[in-house]
Amino acid sequence: EDQCEIGDVIRVGAVTGQVERMTLRRTVVRDGEGTLITIPNSEILVLGNLTRDWSQVSFSIAVGNRQKLDETLALLRDTIDELTADPNVKGDLLQPPQLLGLDRFTGAQMEILLQARTQPGRQADVGREWRRLIKLAFERAGIPLTDPQDLRLELERTHPVSHAP
Repeated sequence: EDQCEIGDVIRVGAVTGQVERMTLRRTVVRDGEGTLITIPNSEILVLGNLTRDWSQVSFSIAVGNRQKLDETLALLRDTIDELTADPNVKGDLLQPPQLLGLDRFTGAQMEILLQARTQPGRQADVGREWRRLIKLAFERAGIPLTDPQDLRLELERTHPVSHAP
């Protein structure tokens, strides 16, 4: 029914993989670890095609709440310019990447949402390159990317809890 074709990356239930073969009875996919998985077509109730027409990379960058938001957003906008200027990536982008903005506060951090629409199947490579550019930009600016464990330790160090009776 034209839901997918050989080469597409699909999701069926808990299985995600690239379609290698299709018959009237089964669809065979290979997952990211190289496992060949056979799915009886009678078991396919819902199929998600991750590479039909275009793909998308979406991710959040977590930084500490003490960082200046506008400066952090400006730094992320600069990485969009770097990404779109990269000759190895720009052909994979179908439209300019987007800085969607402050997505949420969780504990001592804020999460900033980013997104890029790519050629089918190119979202992982574009995402890895964009994350690399962000990491380098944050290192240059002295802005630490946060880890919840690191934040907890930092809060304990800067705001010790008294255990006095």
